[in-house]
Order: sequence, then structure tokens, then C-alpha cells
Amino acid sequence: MDGIEEGSMVEYESAQSGKFKKITDMKKIDLEPGIDPPERKPRDRNGQEIVRMSCIRSAAALVADFGAPPEEKAVITLGLARRFEKYVIDPEEEMNPLKESIDEKENPK
Repeated sequence: MDGIEEGSMVEYESAQSGKFKKITDMKKIDLEPGIDPPERKPRDRNGQEIVRMSCIRSAAALVADFGAPPEEKAVITLGLARRFEKYVIDPEEEMNPLKESIDEKENPK
């Protein structure tokens, strides 16, 4: 699939493969001169919910063996999941706890 990048306009063919459809052919569509590509829309709500559920599951797995009452575990899990979600959506966000150490390694003072 040469020349196809994220955000490219494509035309594709698919075939049923069990419960899902399998992409059998994909071609990049070259826009006519003077036509701007459509703007990328922000992540749809369904995609955002999937990211959120994944972050909650990961946070819950980390907190599972933490010796605390269930209510406290829930608060810690949700707080951690929010941080994961912010990082997944925007890894350059200033709240990224690794950003400072990464920046220092890339740009020593």
C-alpha cells in the first residue's frame, strides 16, 4: 500500500471473512488540483470511549493488588486512568510525567 499515509483519501474493496470484512484492495485517491483534502475530524465518541475503557482496564490491573479499601482503589484507579487517557490522546501534554526527563535527555543543559 505504497504512498498511503494516515489521513490519505482511499478507495478500497472488501470481502466478508467470517464475522468481519477483510480489505482486499486499497488505492490512494489523488485529489484534483485546487481541491483541498477534507479536514481530519477529532476522534469520534466511540473511539474515545474505547480509549477510556482501555485506560481504566490498565489502571485497574496496576491497582488490583494494592492493599487498600475498595473505595480508595476506585479513586486511585480512576485518577490513574485519567492520566493514561490524557497521555494516549496527547503524549506531548505538559502533564506527561516523563516529558521533563525525556526533554532533559534530548536537550541537555
